[in-house]
This record gives sequence, structure tokens and C-alpha cells, in this order.
Amino acid sequence: EFAEKLKELELRDEETVEVEEGDMDKGTGIWAHDCGTAIPYSMMLRRFYHTLEQKNPDHASSGSRSYKIPPPQCMREGNKKTIFANITEVAKRMKRTEDHITLYLLAELGTSGSVDGSRRLVIRGRFQQQHIEKR
Repeated sequence: EFAEKLKELELRDEETVEVEEGDMDKGTGIWAHDCGTAIPYSMMLRRFYHTLEQKNPDHASSGSRSYKIPPPQCMREGNKKTIFANITEVAKRMKRTEDHITLYLLAELGTSGSVDGSRRLVIRGRFQQQHIEKR
């Protein structure tokens, strides 16, 4: 019932309002900055998706993220150290710096650690892959 009324109102809006569309990208016609004409919601929504598709095609094509973060490769070194081997790959996929992820993980895990010469994160303490994935 509500959908039918909404369709009727949309039809009336289309019949009564003739809008000069213009060019969204160039800012002509109704999209001109100094234009005093009210822009219908449907046109603004179309402009939003048009701009989204231009600026960020990953989000426009699907409602979810288009990348998968690889699971952390964790191994133990001795009794008191855990090594997060693929931190560089995870950082690259997340579009973050290794330092950013390192600081976040160490704060969340409540421990200390450092990045070694092989660009692996060495964490003080025994942690399983699930502990790091949850963070």
C-alpha cells in the first residue's frame, strides 16, 4: 500500500517538474553552483552514485569490501616469543603502515615487540593465530 502511494507520488513529481539536467561533472544546468532550482531527490541520488563510481569504483561495484586480508602466519620462537611473519602483506592489503599495525596489535595484546631484520613482527609472549586474528 505504501509502495503504491510512493509510486504515484513519483509519477506526479516526474509529470509536474521538468528539470534541465545539465552536466554533473562540468557543473552546468541544474548542477551549476548558483542555480536556484531545487534538485529532485532521484537526481541527487543518481549524482551520488555517479560520483562514487568515479572516485571509488571498489565501493560502487559491490556493497562489501573487495579485498580479503590474509590470515596472520604465526609461529613460535622458543617459549616466550611469537612471530607474525606476514605483517608486510597484511599492512599492504589494509593500506596501512607496518608501524601503525604493529602499535595497534601490541596495544591490543598488552605486550611489547619489535620488527626484526626480515620484516617480521616479533611479539613477546605466547599468542595463537586466533588471538591476533580477533584483533
